[in-house]
Amino acid sequence: MRCGACGRRRSRSFDLTKPLSADDKAIITNADLIAIDQDAMGQQAGLWGREGNIYYFMKDLENGDVAISATNVRFHSAAGEV
Repeated sequence: MRCGACGRRRSRSFDLTKPLSADDKAIITNADLIAIDQDAMGQQAGLWGREGNIYYFMKDLENGDVAISATNVRFHSAAGEV
């Protein structure tokens, strides 16, 4: 898949046979994100809404909290308010 703005290839996953950037490593080893992923309630996040190229996902957690993800699907960064 290629970015519509610049034509660069987009990746949907990590190629763990290649070195990770420091930013990518920080994301996939983030203890808070891992805890949300492995929450005992086992609920999958559902699409809550979309604004342009930003998709919002939400899931309930066992302790009563709610996890929300704002996911930019463009190759380039985007600014926004949460």
